[in-house]
Amino acid sequence: VRDRYWLSLRTPSGLVNSLAVVHFEGGSESVGLDDTQLNVNTSDMFFTHVEGQKLQIDGRPIFHVRNNIQLGTKHFIAGQYTISLGKREGVFEFAHPVYLKDKSLGIITELSRGNYSFEANAGEFTDRFEIVYKPEGFLGTNSAEKEELKIYREGQNFVVKSKIEMITELELYDIAGRLIQKAKPNNATFIIDAASLINGTY
Repeated sequence: VRDRYWLSLRTPSGLVNSLAVVHFEGGSESVGLDDTQLNVNTSDMFFTHVEGQKLQIDGRPIFHVRNNIQLGTKHFIAGQYTISLGKREGVFEFAHPVYLKDKSLGIITELSRGNYSFEANAGEFTDRFEIVYKPEGFLGTNSAEKEELKIYREGQNFVVKSKIEMITELELYDIAGRLIQKAKPNNATFIIDAASLINGTY
């Protein structure tokens, strides 16, 4: 079984461009026979980029949480674009999430839970997005790491609580990547008023 998934980019006009990332034994970080290059130079494109090549199918070594994949986009017009996660197989189907990092805005989105919409100008961009499997600053998978920071509902509020250090800065984003709230608590506990939030994913 190969560990693989498909990503798609929807343009403002509704066109969809897709790519696949495949982790398997014998895969390589370099461009090789297991990769499929994007041969068509169209007005809108979505690709991984390796060694200066645009790939539509990117064959990679065996999956590891420290892997990251550089993504590139080409936009015909300025507007709102959406990146989404499609079919998942192997470890990505149930065991491990896929995160998208928007390096321009400093936003990390778990694509396994929802799409990421963003504004972009016309042109080609190869340094804005990357796929990561264990984002820096996110909770780990063992119980000791999880207990360091807790986020839970308490009545009409959400509580963010740290057990080991002060929370110096906190940012709350909605599923579209919009900044909803920013705070500098300088405290081990911070309360978010859920009554002021529209129902959704944050």
